[in-house]
Amino acid sequence: MASNSNDIATLIERAKNGDEQAMTRLITVHKGLVFTVIYRMVGDYHMSEDLTQDTFVRVFLNIKKVKNEKHFRAWICTIARNITRDYFRRKKRHPTVSLDEVGEQTGQSGLE
Repeated sequence: MASNSNDIATLIERAKNGDEQAMTRLITVHKGLVFTVIYRMVGDYHMSEDLTQDTFVRVFLNIKKVKNEKHFRAWICTIARNITRDYFRRKKRHPTVSLDEVGEQTGQSGLE
């Protein structure tokens, strides 16, 4: 386990210095964990994929803020939970309506 921790620490340092391969490796190692955390909150496979991608975009943009590699997994999971909570907040503010429901409505559409 110590070598894995050292590998992660090395990857984090390389990613901080702009090494895209190191960032790709970090994503590969952690994508299952992140997806699982999000899927348990959302329950939708495709939305979980999208939110997982959003999580790693945020990780990429903030990788330089990582101070202790021992907390990297927790840091990524926190980002994943925050991204998911933001998704639920947006969904609550802007509820979606299915196209089937829209098609069933009668009256003037205003498109004429």
